[in-house]
Amino acid sequence: MTETGGGSLPLPRRLPVVLEDRILYWMRSSYDSSIRCVIGFDGRVDADRMARAVRLALDAEPVLGCRFVRGAFRQYWERMENPDAATLFEVVETSEYDQNIGDFLAALPVLDIYNGPQVRVWLLRSAKDKLVISLQHVACDGGGAHDYMALLASIYCNLSGNPSYRPEPNITGSRSLNQVLKNFRLADYFPLLRRGLRDFYQYMFPLVRKVPPAMHMPFSRGAMVVRTFGPELFRKFKEYGHRRKATVNDMLTAAFLRAFFGNEGSEEDLYLRIVGTVDLRRYLPDKKADAICNLSSFIYLGLGRGLGATFDDTLSRVSSRMTALKNDFIGFGPVPLSAFLFRMLPFSAALWVHDKLGNPQKIQASCGRDIAPLFSNVGIIDAEKLAFGGAAVVSAYITTPVATPPVLVLGLTGFGESVTIAAGFCETVVTKDEVKRILDSMEKELLKCEK
Repeated sequence: MTETGGGSLPLPRRLPVVLEDRILYWMRSSYDSSIRCVIGFDGRVDADRMARAVRLALDAEPVLGCRFVRGAFRQYWERMENPDAATLFEVVETSEYDQNIGDFLAALPVLDIYNGPQVRVWLLRSAKDKLVISLQHVACDGGGAHDYMALLASIYCNLSGNPSYRPEPNITGSRSLNQVLKNFRLADYFPLLRRGLRDFYQYMFPLVRKVPPAMHMPFSRGAMVVRTFGPELFRKFKEYGHRRKATVNDMLTAAFLRAFFGNEGSEEDLYLRIVGTVDLRRYLPDKKADAICNLSSFIYLGLGRGLGATFDDTLSRVSSRMTALKNDFIGFGPVPLSAFLFRMLPFSAALWVHDKLGNPQKIQASCGRDIAPLFSNVGIIDAEKLAFGGAAVVSAYITTPVATPPVLVLGLTGFGESVTIAAGFCETVVTKDEVKRILDSMEKELLKCEK
């Protein structure tokens, strides 16, 4: 019997695993592979209707209702046998996490990629509800998380007026990078390859020889710290950046660099490096992917020696470097090599080669210190697309996964006139107090920008 979605459209039994899925599958050794989304309401939502919306979303975007099947040469997503029996939605009656959501986020169960589903949702029920979503990173990135939240809101609203509503399944939308590449000319492919060589040189030289002590430490005690910079501070540092032709991302990156490296003492051996992310949807005409998927890649910022005497010194270098990257196929550096390896080698062999390439990158990112920082901007959440009806959305953000040693990963999300930073890390490498101290220092750096 064929399973159907909205109307009479059959849901596919299998979906192809694309390059970006394979890359994120490999990266599961670097984090817990779960993207968290948090939506705060000014009141209560209908729990039964929300549960129904979560279930219907598995049909609307079929990859979410699949399990990952690993083969030596061919991998694919296969529809779960009985998605209705899966644990998808839970109501947690508590106000414990109203002020400290990080503990709840860090303790979420790991999604089972091999059995599915690739999403789970919790409703934290108190006077003002919070919706917590966990998405499998192999199935989607931060941009996909944006799309999922908007999809969930749309289904929830449609169910209000029509309890029998069923969304049309997205069975034709591409999840592949090809939806981006088709917008390039043949003449663009040489610069795309050149971007990879430039990234390699910029990031790998000069070589770092000190291996972080936590490099091969087993993962334990995952933690997450969440901090929101409110409208007053946000408006002030955004305007400060505007006067200096710097973006909000530039401002926060500079503040993070000064907070992270600022207590290192002598700057003589301090070579600033940081790994960042970029959403390749920027190359799509409407900036929107065809389906929920991974369309993000990495950027490598090498900023030379020393922080500079002032915040403006650091900001100037960050802004200049980011502008140069944006004008030269930003984000495509790692793509050609990964595409070649996964196409030409058995899956296990391609994963092994990626491991051998990834470990030196972690050492380089550590700059000879104990921690390798990764700074990810997951974008601005469109408040209009989060209209659930009834209770209004007053806050929303997306976190990065919880990282394994020696990585400390920070993700930033914009919503309205605020920005939220979520840090995911292993407490055996860096403590909560140390991370809070970094965030405090970032805030102090940004407060200086008011003057």
